[in-house]
Amino acid sequence: DEESDSLTMRIYLRILERSCETNQVFDSLFLKDETDDEDSSNQLAAISAKLEEDVRMVLLRPKESDSMIKKQKKAVKKQQKDREKKERTQQKDRKKEEKKQRKDRIKEEKKQRNTSHKQDSTEDKV
Repeated sequence: DEESDSLTMRIYLRILERSCETNQVFDSLFLKDETDDEDSSNQLAAISAKLEEDVRMVLLRPKESDSMIKKQKKAVKKQQKDREKKERTQQKDRKKEEKKQRKDRIKEEKKQRNTSHKQDSTEDKV
């Protein structure tokens, strides 16, 4: 029985080791251009989560696997909500900045008109 457990663990370890290896085809399919860091990070996180899920499915009992899958789904939902919240905040900040720039531009235009108007009235007096 101990020998069987040892053999099983070696098999699991070998599966895990092989799962972690990548090749150029895999990399080109899933790891795209690294200039988009956030997208790459999301892809790597998804790959990592899937690998963890697969390993747990092999190593854990069915009841434990179900529990772990529920926890993972909950974590993924939380990450998605956090990401959406961050995007909304960034969008809100961009809108505020645009509004501020518009206000500043209008203020500057008024200032230029007033300056121009004052110059015109001064020339009229002369």
